[in-house]
Amino acid sequence: MPRMTLKFDLVFCRGVLQHTPDPAKAIELIHGWAAPGGIVAFDIYAPGRLGKLNAKYLLRPIIQRLFTFDSLSRFLERYAERMLRIRWGLKPFLPGGSKRLLDYVLPIWDYRGALPLSEEQLVEWGKLDTVDAMFALYDNPMKYEAVLNLLRTLGCRVLAADPKMNVFRTTIPHDLHGQRS
Repeated sequence: MPRMTLKFDLVFCRGVLQHTPDPAKAIELIHGWAAPGGIVAFDIYAPGRLGKLNAKYLLRPIIQRLFTFDSLSRFLERYAERMLRIRWGLKPFLPGGSKRLLDYVLPIWDYRGALPLSEEQLVEWGKLDTVDAMFALYDNPMKYEAVLNLLRTLGCRVLAADPKMNVFRTTIPHDLHGQRS
């Protein structure tokens, strides 16, 4: 990313950093866009509990061999709602963590119970996030602790952070800001 001469009071970056080739460098760059005393608010996906055994990592190469971006989008336009309804019907019969098995059998993102969305929104988000997951050019999540360590290294002050959501609100102290330009 090019260096910017214009500085902002607020830099907000949501759902992007993990899709860059070098998230640590991207986090450094967005802090360079903040004016002295400005706020940087961002998130970055954390690695899932299963790491590279997560369904998206195992299924991505298979999906990419079977579909193009466009053909998967068309497939989901036609079948996403049916796939989700099957998942929703099966979930009550699966105990606890075994619900994750559905991610491998019916690989469509399912936010029911996780986000307050209407059924129409659940279907739309399912389609969009499934295509995003299966065709992401870069997929570089960072652990919460790694982000905190990076922020310390950059001299950033953490104003608020949520380890569950991997969300951060930071600022750069005035005395360090001149070193960032």
